[in-house]
Amino acid sequence: MNRLWYALVLLLLVNMFFFYDAAIDSSYRILIVKIEDRDSEISEIPVILESLRKGGMININVEIARKIKPNFDELYAITDSEGMFRGGPALLNWVSDHGWKFTSTTMGDSVFTKKWSILSLDRLR
Repeated sequence: MNRLWYALVLLLLVNMFFFYDAAIDSSYRILIVKIEDRDSEISEIPVILESLRKGGMININVEIARKIKPNFDELYAITDSEGMFRGGPALLNWVSDHGWKFTSTTMGDSVFTKKWSILSLDRLR
């Protein structure tokens, strides 16, 4: 009889875990990134930071990334013998470092996705 109770309790626990896990709203968030020139319209820093957390659309360049991350060049720029580097790939790696997965490029915009759930609100960067 004890084995039957243990089996029923185990079955109940497994089902509770399954239904709890299925009840959590889990989907993907989207972040669209447009890499701009110096003189173009760049998103404001608070908008960039919030979008890096939750998704949305941002316009960025190397200068704004340096304001947000002062050691941006050390972490993301691969320089040639003249000290020059391509800002686009460095910026894409910077966005990816915030947990975003690069998906595609469409019409000049880079599309990133991030798994999202109610429980991830506390763990966002």
